[in-house]
Amino acid sequence: MKRELEQTLLRAFVLMPFDLEFDKIFNDLIKPALEEVGYDVKRADSIVNQQNILKDVVRGIAEADLVVADLTSVNPNVFYELGISHTMQRPTVLLTQSIEDVPFDLKSYRVIQYSIRFDEAPQLSQALKDIGEKAKSGNLGFGNPVTDFLPQMRKVRLPTLTKAKKAVIEAERGKEAKPEEEEKGLWDFVIDGEMSMNDITKCTERMTQAMQEIAKKMQQRTDEVQKITQSRIPGTASRIHKIAAATASDIISHAEKLKEEQPKFHNAWESFDENVTGLLQTTRIYNKKDKEEGIKFRSQVKDLRLGTRNTLDGLRFYRKTVENLRGISRDVNRASRRMSHILDLLISDLEGAYSYCTKILTLLDEKIEQEV
Repeated sequence: MKRELEQTLLRAFVLMPFDLEFDKIFNDLIKPALEEVGYDVKRADSIVNQQNILKDVVRGIAEADLVVADLTSVNPNVFYELGISHTMQRPTVLLTQSIEDVPFDLKSYRVIQYSIRFDEAPQLSQALKDIGEKAKSGNLGFGNPVTDFLPQMRKVRLPTLTKAKKAVIEAERGKEAKPEEEEKGLWDFVIDGEMSMNDITKCTERMTQAMQEIAKKMQQRTDEVQKITQSRIPGTASRIHKIAAATASDIISHAEKLKEEQPKFHNAWESFDENVTGLLQTTRIYNKKDKEEGIKFRSQVKDLRLGTRNTLDGLRFYRKTVENLRGISRDVNRASRRMSHILDLLISDLEGAYSYCTKILTLLDEKIEQEV
């Protein structure tokens, strides 16, 4: 009975270092989350046959409906296995505890940055549940360097789904039966992509405005401290402590403003990714007008990359400024840590966005030059 049940489940294969540090992550966060949405979850060291790990890894990847690769600690075996997964064109999602562990070129693909802090660890489980649900119903696209830069490789035949797996997918689709939409064309993707870019631009503008506001307030607080120090009026320490408390309050207030932008930016970027991927993979440039539209869209992506870079530079500079405030008081230290955490999340998303734009510009150039 158990064997029959396993055959009806979709398969998820996890690539991560064979280390005690990662056992808890796999057993407590990754495995239960994907099992809850209908996957049989394994990693190489959980397979009974330990005599030939590489054989198990290769077969595990080939048979997987979803591959999860944890790039934390830059383990060479994991990166090697990730290359195999990309070559086999398996749907692959990347995880990391630190975005610094992800090479620039891979930041343009689906990366989940997670924390093992008690209050934040559940976010990884929820993200994997969402991805697992979308992946098994066929509603989530996964890019990789092989199919991006060698589009002819998309014709490579991969292992077909078993009848049981097809039944699972069809059952999932049946739950959300919707009228079939007409296939989108070049201009549909371009228009929807432009709307997403507009949403992304608004998010970055709000981030910049929030940083400018807090920078102005911090300068005002600094000027107040200098005046009090120079005045030599009794009670200087008490007055400075009050200013420090007000500074901490300002930082927390603006940290929350920036926090609100993170999911908005993330969602807008996923929409942009979906439309650009559709444009590159399913449409062709048939005439001069299409080519002009493609060139215009490329220019917009280039402007988006520049805007993303400017916002990213601003966030990095502001993060250093906030870190330099530590040591003033306990309130400021606490506020600084909170702001730094939120800035790290935004910086991670923006680094991925910048890398994605760089990749897309290359692909758009090839499409525009080769067609018509």
